[in-house]
Amino acid sequence: MDFKDTLQLLQSGPIESILTGCITAWYSSCTALNRKALQREVKTAAQHITRTSELPSMEDLYTQRCRRKATKIIKDPSHPSYKLFCHCCRLADSSAAAFEPEPPGLRDSFIPQAISENYACKYSNEIQSVHFGGSHQQVTLHTGVLYLANQAPMPFCTVSPSRRHDPPAVWAHLDPILQFLAKDCTNVQNLHFFSDGPATQYKNCSNFHILSTEPHQRGFSVVTWNFFEASHGKGAPDGVGAALKRTADTLVRQGKDIPDAQSFFQLLKDTSKVKLFYVSEEEVEKRDEHLRQVPLFTIKGTMKMHEVLSVSPSILKYRDISCFCRAAEGVFDCPCHSLQEVGLVAMEATDQTERDFRPNAIEEHHIGQWCVVRYDDEPYPGIILQLEENNVKVKCMHRNGVNKFFWPSPRDDVNWYSDDQIMCLFPEPLALNKRSVQIEQQFWEFIMRKLDK
Repeated sequence: MDFKDTLQLLQSGPIESILTGCITAWYSSCTALNRKALQREVKTAAQHITRTSELPSMEDLYTQRCRRKATKIIKDPSHPSYKLFCHCCRLADSSAAAFEPEPPGLRDSFIPQAISENYACKYSNEIQSVHFGGSHQQVTLHTGVLYLANQAPMPFCTVSPSRRHDPPAVWAHLDPILQFLAKDCTNVQNLHFFSDGPATQYKNCSNFHILSTEPHQRGFSVVTWNFFEASHGKGAPDGVGAALKRTADTLVRQGKDIPDAQSFFQLLKDTSKVKLFYVSEEEVEKRDEHLRQVPLFTIKGTMKMHEVLSVSPSILKYRDISCFCRAAEGVFDCPCHSLQEVGLVAMEATDQTERDFRPNAIEEHHIGQWCVVRYDDEPYPGIILQLEENNVKVKCMHRNGVNKFFWPSPRDDVNWYSDDQIMCLFPEPLALNKRSVQIEQQFWEFIMRKLDK
C-alpha cells in the first residue's frame, strides 16, 4: 500500500464510521428520500478524497454490516438472538429446498390465501343519515391465487354476506375452489395451502379436523397447510382484495350502487379479471351446524406449528418448520424437523372424559363458572370474569398446599389467560376451613393426569 492509498484510507475511514454508526438499526427505517441524500454525501466525499466515485455505496455498506452481524450472532450461542437467527436460517434453507428442484408438478396445486378486510357497501348518492350511520352492509372477501403447472396463475375471490371468518366459513369459501379443481383439473391430487396463522381462522382444531377429512372425501390424496411467520408482509392474495375493492369504488363513483354482497358479485364478475364465486350465508351456517356435531380437541403446541398435513383420512401430521425436501419425489411427510402424528379418530374415542370436564371452547355462558388455570405447569382455581376472542379473564386463588387454595388479600389476582390455559370447568370447591378450599377428588385426579403428576 503506497502513501496515496494510506492517505485515502485515513480520510475515508472517519466518514464511513460517522455515516454507518449503528447502521443496522436505523438504515432500514430510512425513506427513499433520506437514502438518496446520504448517498449524495458519500459521492461528494469520494470526489474530495479520491477524485472519483469509488467509495462503497450506503446500500452495500448496510448489507455488508448486516451479514457480518448475523454471522457473529450465529457463531455465538450465548447471544440472546442466537435461537431466533438459527430458526430463520433453517426456514430459509427449508424454503429453498421446497421450490428450487423443479416447478410444481402436474399433480400439485398451490393456493396462498387470505381473508381480506370486509368491504363496506356504498351508494353513489347517499343522504347524510345513511352516509354517517351504521346501516351499510359489509361483504366478506376470501381472496387467493391458484397456481397450477403449465397454466397462468388464477386469482380468485369468494364473496359472501356472512361476516363469519371461522373455520366453517373458511371451508365454505374454499368449497367452490375445490369443486373447480375436481371438475376442471382432474389431474390435481395434492393441495398446498399457504396463509397467515390467526387462531380464530386457520390455526385451530376445527380447521385441522376439516383439513384431514373433507379433501380426502373429495378424492385428493395429500393436503398440506403452511403458516407464514408473523409480520410476513403482504402477498398476492392481499393484492387481489385491493384490486377488487378499488374496482368496486370506481364503479360507485361512476354511478353504480353496491348495497349488498349479491350486487358486489354481479357487478364485478364481468368487470374484473379475478374469478369470483358467491357463497351464501346458508352454506356457512350449514357447515357450522355439521361441525358442531363433531367432537373436537386441542392439539398441544398448536401456536408453534408452521405446517400441518394429511396423507390419510383423519390422520394429521404437524411440525414447527415447513419442509418440502422430498417434494420432487412426491413425499411430503418426510421426518424432518420432528414430524409428529396424531390420529383424530382414536383420540375422539378416548377423549370423552376430557370433553366432559373441558368444553371445546370457553363461551359467554361460562362467565361466572369455576375453572382451573394452568400457569407454570401448576393448577390454580378461579372464576371466569370476562371473554375476549381467545382470551379469558380469570380471578384466581393462590396455593396453600396440595389441593388447598385460598383467596389472596388485600389485592385480587385477576389476569388474562389464553383459552388453551383453561384446563377444565368444575363446580364450586369444597370448604376445608374458613380460609381454604379444595377441588373435588375426581376433578383433581383429572388435573393431575393432564399435568403428568
